[in-house]
Amino acid sequence: MKYSDYFMFFGIVSIVLGVLGYVRAKSVASLYAGGLSGILLAFSAVMAAKRAHAADLVNWGYIIALVLSVALLGRFLPGFLKSKNFYPAGIMAVLSVLGVVAGILALMKIGPLTTRLIRNRWMAYPRTNSTAAETNMPRNGSSPNHWCISQPT
Repeated sequence: MKYSDYFMFFGIVSIVLGVLGYVRAKSVASLYAGGLSGILLAFSAVMAAKRAHAADLVNWGYIIALVLSVALLGRFLPGFLKSKNFYPAGIMAVLSVLGVVAGILALMKIGPLTTRLIRNRWMAYPRTNSTAAETNMPRNGSSPNHWCISQPT
């Protein structure tokens, strides 16, 4: 399961719980909040899935999903801890915690510490302060000090 699939699931559940809140309690606020957060989560999931193989380093879909998950966690966790009712606050709190974890993991996976940064954006250049013995070494078996990774100018 990809992280974007989880955020799509989270968005659908949010919409369904918003509709159920409207049907059961006639809460228009639940309908709007659940619908809006669900649509935004689904949109961010589609955005994240489309940009999964993009060369740039920022996947705004995961950033939007992470921000929404933190906001929903801030809304539903205190309500769950106060009321101890699993429906709907507990469900949304658990899904929000999982959304925060999934968002962080997704951003760590595609972030600047991956090899994609080295492969697409950065290039290896020989060090300018290398000794004569290092410059005569074959490139495939060279020491780690012979080549450095730096941004092209």
